[in-house]
Amino acid sequence: MKRWATFILFVSLCMLMGCESSTIESDKITEKKVEQISEQISIEYINFDSEEYSIMKAAGTDHVMIFSIDYGNVNVENISYWIDHYRDGEFSGTMLDMGSQITTDTKSKLYFSTINMDTKQELWNMALRQNGNISSGKQLNTNMDFDSTITEPIIQNTSADLNQVIDLGMMIRNKDKNSFGSHEDMEKTIEQNKDVYILRCKIS
Repeated sequence: MKRWATFILFVSLCMLMGCESSTIESDKITEKKVEQISEQISIEYINFDSEEYSIMKAAGTDHVMIFSIDYGNVNVENISYWIDHYRDGEFSGTMLDMGSQITTDTKSKLYFSTINMDTKQELWNMALRQNGNISSGKQLNTNMDFDSTITEPIIQNTSADLNQVIDLGMMIRNKDKNSFGSHEDMEKTIEQNKDVYILRCKIS
């Protein structure tokens, strides 16, 4: 079962390599403005109606978040990405702590997804796609005890500085609870929910 889930993730990511969306640049944008944009790192959440989500859902994933990263003309070398877990308001540990070297390509995409293995097991996957290559890591989580889940981005579109930790998205889980706590205030979100998983990255 685990091998089959891994195969599904591999196939879905390979299929996504052929789904790069094209961007039409307006002739009205001045050269100065284009230059200003390219001098900073920008991170954007890929909306849920993107074809990429449909492909990954069709491949068997249950929860998915995708982020596009544009390094512009900034001199970057590495990107680190990981998930911090908070339980009952306290930091519990770091999961899928990964890092990749930045290639000559100025753009990459970061993927987080989960696949249900059975009632209390999930396969979690993190992947970075850049310049046609994919680096990924997997973790099998057992004893997952919850009955409700919300997965949502923390940012929609933001700029980032070198060595700045960016909160990208979160997954909130509860059991025997009819509603989720506040999502606007990070500290309150962590305090008011059973399990909070925060996807973060740092570019250096």
